[in-house]
Amino acid sequence: MAGERVAVLVETSGNFGREILRGVADWSREHAGWQLTIETGDATATRLLPAWRGDGIICRARGPDLAAAVAACDLPRVLLGQVGDPPGRQRHPQVQLPSGSARILAGQAFAYLRGLGLDAFAFCDHPERGGFGRGEALAAVAAEAGFPLLRWQAPRRGDPRAALSAWLAALPRPCGLWAANDDAGLLALELARSAGVAVPGELAVVGCDDDAFLCELATPSLSSVAVPTYAAGREAARLLAELFAGRRPQAQALPAPRVVARGSSEWSGCADALAARALARLAAGAPPRSAALART
Repeated sequence: MAGERVAVLVETSGNFGREILRGVADWSREHAGWQLTIETGDATATRLLPAWRGDGIICRARGPDLAAAVAACDLPRVLLGQVGDPPGRQRHPQVQLPSGSARILAGQAFAYLRGLGLDAFAFCDHPERGGFGRGEALAAVAAEAGFPLLRWQAPRRGDPRAALSAWLAALPRPCGLWAANDDAGLLALELARSAGVAVPGELAVVGCDDDAFLCELATPSLSSVAVPTYAAGREAARLLAELFAGRRPQAQALPAPRVVARGSSEWSGCADALAARALARLAAGAPPRSAALART
């Protein structure tokens, strides 16, 4: 049957959920021609259910209210989970996302930064939302390789921007910094520049979740650990189509997370401060004139 009505219940405010949506929509256009129902919001609750009368659901519930509403529906469904989450019911296939495994993401970030020739590593939380378990994971990965980790967490009192700026200025150089997410990475880039820290020459910065729109807005553009959310959306759509066909689908492995390298981590490993600042000017788009570089 073509043209099934499918509700895709994922958060729509950030790149993470939007990439899942894009994967579902692209697969549908190529293979099924579904009528997609999308509910904007944060995926913690829904006004759509139980009144909605459709054919199937793809859901990444971020709260118990939405999870309960979906569970109460007698419709074929595919659940988008995270590594480490309890598995879904056997009759409802589940696509596992590595975003829930901070260890996997930390391993990618550390391997990338270490591959740049760096031997000093740091992590900064998001000032308001914390580190999502990623700081602890990076500390464990670095310790296994024989390296300590410097970590910044927002102070309980005072201006977090001022505290982060001072911390960035005091980091050893060169140093590799993994930020809790891309928002924190953008803030680190801004404050590093204000503190006179050359990025990427003295500080290589990597974010997480790879919100390409935000990452490309930064100066220099922000490198980031990408989670395969688009592939997860396509896989969820494929599994739902199998359910529609009366088959018992088996989920396929998703691509591993990877670092998308951009300007914020190029030319790192340069310990000479003058050369580092010159390279940072080039990375930021400064004209390659000798006089301009000499004034760096």
